[in-house]
Amino acid sequence: MTETTIWDIDEHRGEPPGIRRLALQEAMRHLESYLDGDGILEPRTVAPENGGNPLVARSGDDGFFVCGWLDVLNLAADSPLAGCEIQRIRDEDGRLFITGDRDGGTVDVEVRQLTDEGVGRLKESEDRFPWVSAVNRAHVKGPFSFTYGALLAMWDDPAMAAPPAYAARSAYLPKVRLSASRLAESAWTATADDPTLPGLDPADPTGLSMGGADAAAPTL
Repeated sequence: MTETTIWDIDEHRGEPPGIRRLALQEAMRHLESYLDGDGILEPRTVAPENGGNPLVARSGDDGFFVCGWLDVLNLAADSPLAGCEIQRIRDEDGRLFITGDRDGGTVDVEVRQLTDEGVGRLKESEDRFPWVSAVNRAHVKGPFSFTYGALLAMWDDPAMAAPPAYAARSAYLPKVRLSASRLAESAWTATADDPTLPGLDPADPTGLSMGGADAAAPTL
């Protein structure tokens, strides 16, 4: 298995919270632009085959969360990452994982992207209840959750829901990893957290909350 770190809080522990938050925002902006497939921030990065299609997030057996863009994982109250402090974003052989901490417990979420065929299958499940959109909401197992059954069937079918393969296609990420390695070698640490740094929300001193619209979440 090839694992590539996209962002890791441990690499930023010695930084002031505002700087740490900006580093997370930057990583999320690049990842979001890649998944969107339009206006990619990284020159020479290969665009994803399914760019712009909805994302499907899954945490254990707790059901699925479908969103139109990555930032919704910050904002929706029924997102598996709601209330989490982001600890790590990683790529494992093309599969995208986001790990958060909620009240001392670890939440590990995998994110896949629907293919065009998968979008069509999701639309078929929506047609049963055309007044309810399947996007930007959670889907859990239940007697009337037809969309949950469709997502479960699509999850392990790469023709329907595919890993994003960001690390293999990104021209930006290798430079970030090299910079992080050099920074670690220099053993630089901040003298103290400075709450007056730009972009820091006093209500979220870590700057890494995924706790909803009122939290200091990255704006992509």
